[in-house]
Parts: sequence; structure tokens; C-alpha cells
Amino acid sequence: MKLRKGFCQAVIFVGAAFFTIAIFDLRPILAGHVASTPSLEKPATGVTWIPYSEEALDAAKLAHKPVLMDFWADWCAACHELETRTFSTAEFQAASKDFTLVKFEATNDSELLGKLRKKYEIFGLPTLILIDKNGQWLRDQTVTEFVEAPVLIEKMKKAF
Repeated sequence: MKLRKGFCQAVIFVGAAFFTIAIFDLRPILAGHVASTPSLEKPATGVTWIPYSEEALDAAKLAHKPVLMDFWADWCAACHELETRTFSTAEFQAASKDFTLVKFEATNDSELLGKLRKKYEIFGLPTLILIDKNGQWLRDQTVTEFVEAPVLIEKMKKAF
């Protein structure tokens, strides 16, 4: 009887541990890939991101450069995963050299974030928005989850 009770307690404990790992997405921590906060000042990825502004989008349109906008937040595990596993790859760095790379920090709610949520139909994070070289939002190329570099690069090619 004690053996059965101990076994049941162990199963409950392990189940609770797996539930906690899943609910808080602790996989990167358990795998030893703890990501630092993405930074505009010191990009860890080898590419230069600029803060969101309408002026940056207008300048890209005038220069006929496509835009990749990254809406991210400190609390977003998939955002950190994009930073460490996608944006840091040599493939992404090469593919993004002709892009204007724009980041919007959505950690805290703001009036501007509310406007951009409506404009770009943002329902969660991460959200990657692609704008072609003519300034048109490529709605069907929007990314709303972690993706590996090859998947993102295929979408980026459609911005030319």
C-alpha cells in the first residue's frame, strides 16, 4: 500500500513539474540557452536593429528597401528564442543586409502599441511584419511564432 501511495505521489510531482515547464515555457532555461534581453544599443545578433518610428518606415520606402519589424517583449520566450536561434544565424544576417530592421518593444502597453496592434492586426508576440520595398505590408508573410532562419528567409525573399 505504501509503495502504491509513493508511486502516485511521484507521478503527481513529475506531472506538476512538466506542467510548470510547459506553462512558463522553461525549455530554454533547462537547455542552458538563457537569452538576454534583446538590445537595440548592443545587438547580440550581428545585425543592427533600429527603434520603430514612422520616419524609419518612410526612409525605407524612399530608399526602396524592404522592412522587417520585430514586435517583442521581455516576457516573451519565443521572442528571445528568435533572438538567439534565428536572428543570430549567418544565414539571417546575410539575408537581412538589404533590409531595414526595426524593433518595437511591446513589454509595456502604450497608446502607440494600441494603434500598431490595430494597423498590423497584432494579437500576440512575437509578431514579425514584412513590408516590401514599395512600402506595402505583406500581410500573408506575417510571422506570429518562433521560426527557424530558413523559414523566415523564404518569407523575406518575397519582400523584393
